[in-house]
Amino acid sequence: MLAFAGTLFAQKAGKPGKGVLPPAKMIPKGGGGKAGAKGELSKPNGGPHLNNPANQFERLLAMPSEKREQVIEKLPPGQQQRLRSRLAQFDQLPPQQKALRLEMLNRYFALPPERQEAYSRQVQAFNGLEPARRQVVIRELRQLWKLPDDKRQARLASEDFKSRFSPAELQMLTDISAANVLPK
Repeated sequence: MLAFAGTLFAQKAGKPGKGVLPPAKMIPKGGGGKAGAKGELSKPNGGPHLNNPANQFERLLAMPSEKREQVIEKLPPGQQQRLRSRLAQFDQLPPQQKALRLEMLNRYFALPPERQEAYSRQVQAFNGLEPARRQVVIRELRQLWKLPDDKRQARLASEDFKSRFSPAELQMLTDISAANVLPK
């Protein structure tokens, strides 16, 4: 499951991991949409959507409610409304989904900064693909996530594999699958 949304604090964050909120060790994820297999979100336009783990929303969830409210109050009214809405959506998730998202975020934040940055960059690129290509790429990611590292590398290097994807898609598949944020 890739459960990270990158829209809430985009204006303030600038770069992954930068912005209003401090880093947190254990960070659950909220978000809209319905989580599907491997955590992509169903989108009305047809393609799955990957979310950005550097989103400050996840950091906010890790804060005590009093501190969270203090941070929310400092934001412009429109952001306050969106943020409170996302928090309410997260609160409605089943405990199992909350726990899964928490584990994934912890795995993401355990990555070295350069891998976090590459992952975040490729998730943004993935979200920019046409819905049909997102479907193809997410299917392949599901396969890559199941493979041990050596077999994943061999698959990524095969000529058959390379012939089915553009160079940009190959980079997405390489960086996203290498991050290995999925729980075992």
